[in-house]
Amino acid sequence: MRRRTVGILLAAVLAVPGHVQAQAVFGRVVGRSGLQPNALLRDPAVSPDGARLVFTSTASNLGAAANISLNVYEFRPDGAALRLLSRAANGAPANGNCYLPVASLLARYVAYESLADNLGPSAAGLQVLRTESGSGVTRRASETAGGVAGNDQSRYPSISADGRFVAFQSFASNLVAADANNRADIFVKDFADGTVELISRNAAGNAADDNAAALSNAALTGDGRYVVFASPASNMVSGNTGGVQQVYLRDRAAATTSRISESPAGAAGNSQSDQAAISPSGRYVVFRSFASNLVTGATSRVFLRDRQAGTLVAAPLPQAAAFSPPLAQSASACRNPKVADSGHVVMLCDLQAGAAAQAFRWHAPTGDLALLSRAPDGAIGNALSGTGIGLSADAATSVFESQAGNLVAGDNNGTADVFWHLAAAGTDAIFYNGLE
Repeated sequence: MRRRTVGILLAAVLAVPGHVQAQAVFGRVVGRSGLQPNALLRDPAVSPDGARLVFTSTASNLGAAANISLNVYEFRPDGAALRLLSRAANGAPANGNCYLPVASLLARYVAYESLADNLGPSAAGLQVLRTESGSGVTRRASETAGGVAGNDQSRYPSISADGRFVAFQSFASNLVAADANNRADIFVKDFADGTVELISRNAAGNAADDNAAALSNAALTGDGRYVVFASPASNMVSGNTGGVQQVYLRDRAAATTSRISESPAGAAGNSQSDQAAISPSGRYVVFRSFASNLVTGATSRVFLRDRQAGTLVAAPLPQAAAFSPPLAQSASACRNPKVADSGHVVMLCDLQAGAAAQAFRWHAPTGDLALLSRAPDGAIGNALSGTGIGLSADAATSVFESQAGNLVAGDNNGTADVFWHLAAAGTDAIFYNGLE
């Protein structure tokens, strides 16, 4: 295996006592020869197979020409590749900010939102693009079947495993015929035939009568069949009263829409639900909710629905004393969850008394709860961690953004970085997916 210096460290996951954790590999995204980025890294995501990370950065020392825009990069945890993806035909970086990249298998395709006008598609404000990493060819997702750009902003992409489908939120009214609700909607672009499908609609085909919320970057299943989204619309399912934002699942094959944020008895959540993410297989949906009637005694605000078992459970709220060494404070609430096919969930949890929020991994079937944002010597991250967070389909690879300067030795660039974690149980699986 080819290797370069990438700041790889061995680290034991900080775990709740009683659950033994093996050694795991932990590292920070750096440039060639271990060069620290000279500006922030943000918006991390990992490909479903765990072999590639993608992120955005304004750094000028990652191998691309310096400019002031956020650009999209691909990174391999084995250090064999770091390359600019948001590039023009002449190799120049994007001349406008790019945000929120998300990758297909092996990052063959990467979707992201962009203000750039030099990446191929003509300028039309904030649009969702898809770049083929090998050829560098960039196409626009937020356009009509005839190739006309959306007439308003489009954001928050998710991508299928093969890169064929890209889901996104848009205020544009011209992407599908008869879009007259004057609301933000959710759409899916099919790059095989160019068609665009309205997702935020009910089983009768009627568009939502209120805005669809921002999509998670994990809102689309690997095969592109299911999409999860949130909306306060009153007409998504029968019996809805509207006014309270709920999480829904759209089955594109069956043309049905069902409510996810409801109690075991079928009652809609009595307060806002959002930040929905779905596992690549479609079995699990995780979301944040302020509702008090979904699971008795729930405190973390993160809920996991197992569509196969028909169950809904609440994530535990991390308690300071349950960890060794203990957290600075117990958690007050959690957010930004993502879920793997194994039932593992990663999330950011805010800590009490102003202590820095941290990144956690929870395994619902076993109850294991681990802290991701910790140093190899056991030190807990000394600044906000987990604003951007994700994991691979098998949960072997996790990635998160952190402002902490104590997670790896020699971190003195004074800016946010992207960190990756390879769980010991799944490390071998990573190498079976293209890193050997």
